[in-house]
Amino acid sequence: MISRINSSLETSLSFFMLVTAGLVFALSLALLLTLQISTLVIVTTLVWLLPLCIYGGVKFYQRIVTPFYRMTNLLEAIRLEDYSLRQKPGFQQGIIGQLHKETNLLAEQLQQRKQRYDQHVFLVYRLIEQLNTPILVFDHN
Repeated sequence: MISRINSSLETSLSFFMLVTAGLVFALSLALLLTLQISTLVIVTTLVWLLPLCIYGGVKFYQRIVTPFYRMTNLLEAIRLEDYSLRQKPGFQQGIIGQLHKETNLLAEQLQQRKQRYDQHVFLVYRLIEQLNTPILVFDHN
């Protein structure tokens, strides 16, 4: 069971949120029962607490996981040599903010290198077009 829980961040986060929600409900129920409040008030309170816990859990989950999905999209674009994609980090500070900044810098540097390479290739092709003599091209082998 533990190895399945630790298999991904999403699974671990979902498990943590379920345990936390269970504890919140258990503590709320225990508190309401110790105060000897009527059953109708207890059920009403728990019914109102359930959507709030679900909403808060979903927002917390999205806040944690979304930067990783953004990073995955950016890295896939870089792998496909599309350096125009940039991302606005969800967190400006900390390790996620630093990771986004570094990845954006990498994409900018790779885009500049690709532009320089494309310019050089264009100049070589223009030179070849203007020459009327045969051209031999050799590589290191």
